[in-house]
Amino acid sequence: MLVETLVASHADYAWEEWLLPGPDRVARLEPLVRLDIELVALPAGEVWMLDGGASVAVWQQPGVAAPGPGVLRRLDRAANVAFGARLGALQEVEDLVHAMRPPEPHWYLGTIGTLAGHRRQGCGTAVLSPVLDHLDHIGATAYLETSAAENLAFYERLGFVVVAALEGLPHGAPDTWGMQRPP
Repeated sequence: MLVETLVASHADYAWEEWLLPGPDRVARLEPLVRLDIELVALPAGEVWMLDGGASVAVWQQPGVAAPGPGVLRRLDRAANVAFGARLGALQEVEDLVHAMRPPEPHWYLGTIGTLAGHRRQGCGTAVLSPVLDHLDHIGATAYLETSAAENLAFYERLGFVVVAALEGLPHGAPDTWGMQRPP
């Protein structure tokens, strides 16, 4: 259910629309999300899901070791299949986006997705709150990126502030905002 929720919720997201143009977007996105969940998020991250899969959030904790070479090879193969000739453009844009991340340790919200029929009903807040409450308790910072201007107000209500903005990215990539939340 994790994969299905994330794929369905991201099929119309600006980043995926840019990166995976065309009618086969969902078919190309599904194996990438599945591998990321199975090989990266579940073994080394925090994955939260509401009952029934209405909303999913995937966090990366600071200090967790990067995936090993075997995992990286599998992820690279899947990216080559999904992105093809766009892989170089993706890497160029991702390098710019990653450069705006804070250098100090932080919890990174890798992705969140809420099914269309459950949006604006508190599901996103409900799936994020346990980790945000924990971060407040331990005095840790959270960080995320979004490529949807309409998401800014949602994250601001949760205490995030825009700390970086990338506009006019190369290759027609969508504008992207970095948001940080102090404890």
